[in-house]
Amino acid sequence: MERRSLKLPITLGVVLIILVLLLTTGWVLLNVFWAIQDPSPHFYWILLTVGAILFLLVLIGIITYLVLSIKVINSTARQANFIDAVTHELKTPVASLKLLLQTLNRQDLSDDERQEFYRLMLTDAQRLDTMINQVLAAARLDEPISHERMDDVDVDPLLRSIVADYQQSHPLAVFELNLESCIIKAPESELRILAGNLISNAIKYGGTPPQIQVTTRFRADRGEVQLLVKDNGQGIPLRDRVRIFHRFVRLEHELERRKKGTGLGLYLVKTITHRLRGKVRVLRSDSRNGTTFEVRLPAISNASSTPQYPPE
Repeated sequence: MERRSLKLPITLGVVLIILVLLLTTGWVLLNVFWAIQDPSPHFYWILLTVGAILFLLVLIGIITYLVLSIKVINSTARQANFIDAVTHELKTPVASLKLLLQTLNRQDLSDDERQEFYRLMLTDAQRLDTMINQVLAAARLDEPISHERMDDVDVDPLLRSIVADYQQSHPLAVFELNLESCIIKAPESELRILAGNLISNAIKYGGTPPQIQVTTRFRADRGEVQLLVKDNGQGIPLRDRVRIFHRFVRLEHELERRKKGTGLGLYLVKTITHRLRGKVRVLRSDSRNGTTFEVRLPAISNASSTPQYPPE
């Protein structure tokens, strides 16, 4: 759909560029011919110069218009995909909650069955809460960081808390933690969104079952903490490793997509990282070793250099 929508403006832009180049070439040749024939060619050389400048400005204007048109069409397509994703993310858990509540209300269930239904309802509610928080966070991140919201956050307990939540909602996922305690001065809510989206992305695009490694290293020489999140998925094509951090971007068409999400997760990761004066990148990615995301953030101290191990 997106490629077909780009076909017309690209074709029109290329045709206009070719016409401008042909007109410019004809104009130059004609003026050179007249200048050679005229014993006083100064007028034609001036005319040639002015005309060439005007043709150049027209060419630049056409190229600029073409580029802006392509950006607008791409942005519109991404926003349409985002609306489709949000609609799906809202309807699916709501329909599931409705069905579970109706079943609980109309049928006599055992205690084990009720507990399983409660677990499923909690998972759906968390899914709704996560999606709403993602959208609110994306709207909020254009505002500058308030110093009143800055906290001294120890990344070790923060990451353990996030992983524990995902272990509850994704019991088949296998986590390996190798954490060093260090302090980051930042809003804890934004750090939670950053790390949560990286881990959620690793679960979503990991193998079967997902195997996620979460590692932190304190770099005293650089005054920063390195956060690595590795999955066991199929990897990300080289051409998409920058594009995935753009707003609303996902690697498949929304109606053909089997993975949940709104296309905001990695955009939030990049935006929050840059707000905290850090860097994020795809460190490595291939079909054999999965994908590793690296985030580097300024850290103000190292609380403990002893590696921590995953909870039982």
